[in-house]
Amino acid sequence: MSATGTCIDSVLERCEDPRVLLRKVLWLGLLCLAALLLLATYGVYRAYSWRLIESAHTEAQATCQVLLVKEKKHLLAIDNIGKAKLNLSDTEQANFEKRLQKYFKPFAVDTIRIWDLRRQVINFTTDKNTHRVPTIPAALDQALAGQGISLLGKATDVSFEAKSLWGPANQVISYLPIWGKNKEVLGAIEIRRSVKSYREEIRRGVVFFFLLLGVALLALFSCVYLLVAKGANRLAKTQQVLRWLATTDPLTGLFNRREILARASDSFSKEKDNNRHKTPVNFGLLMLDFDNFKEINDNYGHPVGDQVLQELATRLRATLRPYDILGRIGGEEFLVVLPNSKLKQCQEIAERLCKTVREQPFEFDGLRICGSISIGGATAHPLDQDLEALLQRADERLYKAKNRGKDCAFWPEDAVSGSNLSSTMSAF
Repeated sequence: MSATGTCIDSVLERCEDPRVLLRKVLWLGLLCLAALLLLATYGVYRAYSWRLIESAHTEAQATCQVLLVKEKKHLLAIDNIGKAKLNLSDTEQANFEKRLQKYFKPFAVDTIRIWDLRRQVINFTTDKNTHRVPTIPAALDQALAGQGISLLGKATDVSFEAKSLWGPANQVISYLPIWGKNKEVLGAIEIRRSVKSYREEIRRGVVFFFLLLGVALLALFSCVYLLVAKGANRLAKTQQVLRWLATTDPLTGLFNRREILARASDSFSKEKDNNRHKTPVNFGLLMLDFDNFKEINDNYGHPVGDQVLQELATRLRATLRPYDILGRIGGEEFLVVLPNSKLKQCQEIAERLCKTVREQPFEFDGLRICGSISIGGATAHPLDQDLEALLQRADERLYKAKNRGKDCAFWPEDAVSGSNLSSTMSAF
């Protein structure tokens, strides 16, 4: 096969169907879209969570100010040296808790704890029967140092016998310093707020963002996909046209020379592989030529000659078996590939081809043209390594058929010994 044919084969093999590529792009795009949507949603969730902490911290500061203003006389005491400190008498504990519930229940505050400088809670009494000691929160030291902090946490501190107003829940926990008149730290206040309302707000916000961004990205991706799909379909159609042009004879619709030789070589290789331990290889070639075709062109013109070739291709295709391969290799010359065929089968097919042309004239626009074909046949030998030897033998026998009077199929003498096929015997 020529270098040009080999190059075309290589290009066609490497050209993947654009519609297959489009499906890959679709799935890859959807995966990227889902990943982008999830990452963006997670980012929004983190932003909402950060905003929640900031908002809770601001509200906790306001809550601390309200508490100190309203409960100053109950919480602050002056010691012997005139220094203010936090103190809540036992007689005020119950009333203090009731007032806290009254003040802060509308604000979804779960728990308020007031710590003094000794890191003791002054508004809760430990259970004397179990002798439980409250655990010191790590963030408390930061608040006692004068720096407030808020963080997310859970109400899982079972060391306190705390009166949770609405039961344990996920919380925003704030630790804020309590300042005296002289800007000294007197203690710290711990405020735990339920995030239930915030969580619902976050959920609504994140869901809305997810849907909005998802619809926007999906719409954008759909527009891009439609444009790419349109281009891919056009490219696929162009590839089909190019493939057809590269493999098909435009006049007859049969395989062109390059394609028929490539298919013949592939078929021969497969037959050899399938019959590696058998002799002979069941494979045959028929090289055929329309007799006196130049006279038709000279007498009736090339358009009529083209019609004759088209009709000839139709008849040959109808006469052959479904798995036989037919192609035009040039001018009025054709090649028939007969896979899985013994010698006798090849001879019978050759005679049928000659008969279908000989017995039925070609008729076009009132013209009646009688014609015939000559065939050179060759079957594979065990020593044949490639298709070239068979093609050479078939071509030589085609010329012998022409020299013997045309309208016949020529086979070697050993191939026709004992055969009663009239067309074959007429070659001698």
